[in-house]
Amino acid sequence: MIERKFSSKRIFYESIDSTNEEMQRMLQKNEIDEGTILIAGFQTRGKGHMDNTWESEPGKNLLMSILLLPDFLAPQYQFYLSMVVSLALLEIIGSYCKETTIKWPNDMYVKHKKIAGLLIENHIQGNKLEKSIAGIGLNVNQEKFSKAIPHPTSLYLETGCHFDMTELLDNLMVQLEYWYNILLRDKRDMIKKRYTGSLYGLEELRDYRSGADNFKARIRGVESTGVLILETEGGEIRKYGFKEVELIR
Repeated sequence: MIERKFSSKRIFYESIDSTNEEMQRMLQKNEIDEGTILIAGFQTRGKGHMDNTWESEPGKNLLMSILLLPDFLAPQYQFYLSMVVSLALLEIIGSYCKETTIKWPNDMYVKHKKIAGLLIENHIQGNKLEKSIAGIGLNVNQEKFSKAIPHPTSLYLETGCHFDMTELLDNLMVQLEYWYNILLRDKRDMIKKRYTGSLYGLEELRDYRSGADNFKARIRGVESTGVLILETEGGEIRKYGFKEVELIR
């Protein structure tokens, strides 16, 4: 059976600008084994999707980047990496919290609150994905959040328990390696089905905004490229890429 094992190498920083940016700097200097993880107690410039920032209380959350070498994956399927990381997070968060879902394209929700996010930066060489850096921010033991952050939560707030960060990371890596190997074996349909079935608001009539256009629609699916498929109240099928549509409520 085709399988890849992640490196056990982990590098911890008490404080750093961004684990994704540090991984980029390291790659410019050296070859790095697949599965190498950079972990930060605090990030001064933590990044989310489309240059959104990630705010975190020092030492309370899991802030990390992992290097993937998905040279088996064609660039048009790069969104499957986001699906794989999301599903790994779904398994871990869902083992502690009910109503855990994936908010398209790359946030994790518990009920109606954000508990995690991810940012994947890909290096494409020719017709292959040469390297991918998956940045993950998971709210773990944080109890209070800035009022500027909309609808945040953490594992502590949802369960009332404090979590051991090393044990949590170990469990997450087991799940990530599992789903990554599912992708390696070309079982994309299995991944897409699980991802789509776990989407926040799936098949529910909700309010969306695209530019100046406000409308009601239901999620009908996601294309392999990550494009979101919506069906409006009137039955019109619309498709949106990242940042082209916003879920209002």
